[in-house]
Amino acid sequence: GTVHRDTTLVLDSARKMGGDDVAGVGNNAAYGQVIAEHEAGEGYYAFVHMARRYPDDDMTPEVRAWFEGYVERFGEEPGLPAMEGWRGADLVVQALEIAGRDLTREKLVAALESMHDVTDMFGYHLSFGPDDHKGASESVLSVVRDGRWVTLAQRISY
Repeated sequence: GTVHRDTTLVLDSARKMGGDDVAGVGNNAAYGQVIAEHEAGEGYYAFVHMARRYPDDDMTPEVRAWFEGYVERFGEEPGLPAMEGWRGADLVVQALEIAGRDLTREKLVAALESMHDVTDMFGYHLSFGPDDHKGASESVLSVVRDGRWVTLAQRISY
């Protein structure tokens, strides 16, 4: 997408201008594998909510089954949008189960707000409440090394 192209263009231009010692830092939008695979992406950092998984990473059996099922169904490895999409759908299913059969908007909101200290399939923690609808309060710091995202730190609170 445009964010990925713009990111690699900025990084490439900075290097051509002698800015090799300048660290670029992005967020979820600029965490695509295309950036990691681009020569200019080497050394680029990103703060994200979840770390990308690669086939040779250690994974729980549940995550491994999800990862392999995704590859089988879509013909490519799941990126961060796929992980966040799965997590979001799973949270909605959990909230619907809590809300019960006679669903109303109020019951769904109350169910979501009752979900404290939830750990998703990928091992990340989320917590919601009446005054906290963001869910995540931690980030992962990753850097591009040799064409892949490498996690430097997990659970950096904000």
